[in-house]
Formats: sequence, structure tokens, C-alpha cells
Amino acid sequence: MNRKKVMLSITAVISIALLAAGAFKVYGHFSWERDFLQSMSTSMGKLQEENEQKDQRLEELEEEISRLQQALDPPVRIVCWGDSLTAGAGGDGVTYPNVIQKLALDQGIQVDVANMGVGGESSKMILARGGRWILCWRNV
Repeated sequence: MNRKKVMLSITAVISIALLAAGAFKVYGHFSWERDFLQSMSTSMGKLQEENEQKDQRLEELEEEISRLQQALDPPVRIVCWGDSLTAGAGGDGVTYPNVIQKLALDQGIQVDVANMGVGGESSKMILARGGRWILCWRNV
């Protein structure tokens, strides 16, 4: 943002200088003013090009930082064990694991939620199948 303000200010100064150069031309003033304005215009073009290159490099670095941060942040994983209520029976596709995931994403938390609900299972059956699925989930 600051660069853009500086560039606009410099552009305004050069515009005023160019208008003055036109007045110099009309009134027959020295040619060094014209040469000076031409060199200023050339310098401005070079500065603008350098700033564009720096802005592009800055964007590349910001993308790289973001990618590295994502690689360093371990994903949050939640496993929801349960019966038919967890699986979503009678909920018209709305399950509490889905609600947990949506609420987390709304808060900006990247989370993987596994719905391990199976209809018709008792607490003992859910407990019996628990260890096997935890190992599989960790390897994903």
C-alpha cells in the first residue's frame, strides 16, 4: 500500500513537471529541462518495473510461508464412535460428526471428523471394534 501511495505521488510530481515542460517549450526555455524530465520519466519506468518485480516476489514468498505453515500444522482428527444415532439414522443426513466438522471449520480450524457410527450396535460391540479402527485412522 505504501508503495502505491509513493508511486502516485511521484506520478503527480512528474505530471506537473511535464506540464511545466510544455510551458517551457511554448516559452522557449532551455532544453536541459526537457532532458531532465525525460530522464525522470525513464527513471520512473524503471522504479515501477522494480516495484512490480518486488511485489511479485513478495506474493511468492507469502505463498511459500503459507504452504510451510500448513505442512507444520498437524491436522486435527476426531473419531465419533456410536450407534445408529451417530451414523445418522433419522437425521435426514445431519449427523453430530458433520455438525462438529462444520462448527470447527466455521472457526477456522481444519479438522477431519470420522463418523464411526454403526446402526444396531451395542456399547460392547462399539468398544470391541474400536481399537482396529483407531489404528487405521492414524495411518490415513
